[in-house]
Amino acid sequence: MRLLKAAGAFIDTLLGEKAPSSLAPKRPSRRRPPPGWVRPALRIGSVAGALLFAAFGTGWLAYWGWFDYQADRARTLAIRLTAEAGLKVQEVMVQGRHHTRPEDLLGALQVQRGDPIVAFDPAAARARVEALPWVKSAVVERAFPETVRVAIVERTPLALWQYEGELHLIDTDGEIIAIRDLRAFRHLPILVGAGVAPNASDLMSLLDLEPALAQRVTAAVRVADRRWNVRIDNRIDVKLPADGAAAAWRRLAQIEQEHGILQRDIVVVDLRYDDRLIVRLSPGAEERMQVPEKATWNVADATVRRA
Repeated sequence: MRLLKAAGAFIDTLLGEKAPSSLAPKRPSRRRPPPGWVRPALRIGSVAGALLFAAFGTGWLAYWGWFDYQADRARTLAIRLTAEAGLKVQEVMVQGRHHTRPEDLLGALQVQRGDPIVAFDPAAARARVEALPWVKSAVVERAFPETVRVAIVERTPLALWQYEGELHLIDTDGEIIAIRDLRAFRHLPILVGAGVAPNASDLMSLLDLEPALAQRVTAAVRVADRRWNVRIDNRIDVKLPADGAAAAWRRLAQIEQEHGILQRDIVVVDLRYDDRLIVRLSPGAEERMQVPEKATWNVADATVRRA
């Protein structure tokens, strides 16, 4: 009924007829009125056109829905036929896996033996594999007729990072490796403080300049995001300068090789000064040697003298 009224209003507008208004004065019309059959015919035509348009739109949508349904059926049938022809996953070959658990990797691949290999999506599988904690990058591909090949590059653990009461494992890029069980990495040095992650790799490279000394490093603290305090043998704190840390580290290695300074009863070695090396003795050594707790190390004669 509403459609008929709307069509009637449209026809009235088309024919130039308006509803009478008590406010507008009546004027004699000079236009010749149309034949009586025109108005009903236009109304019927408009209603029929509207109904035809609605029917056509619904049919078009139904047609495309049917087409999508048939396309899905055809795809499913084609995949089943390829599987029956022997294109099924029988083997998953993996390269580069060391820390990633096999069950986690297979769960990310989302593939099982006997699955149609043409239905396997390598790009989607790669994205899921690279989301695993240990995986830095991955290559996933199908090798027809029956093999899925996976090559992964895992992250290299560098150190343990302690920050705000939490302990994390970080890699050589300073990225956190999001695992919970850290017991297997207790041998790694512990880096403490803010600003550790972006500077950890540089610190480890610096320490590796003297490998024998680097093996004795058990922890390092980032100070004011400018420099490092390095702990050796879990008892001696070595204060490195903000600038020239590599030269200071080499100087310590030379002094240790020539004089065995790190074998003595000291708790702090301050390398922040170019012209001298300051050490702090342990309380017991202070009593035995009868020197102040804070003393200066004379490199020339390898003795501790009073400050």
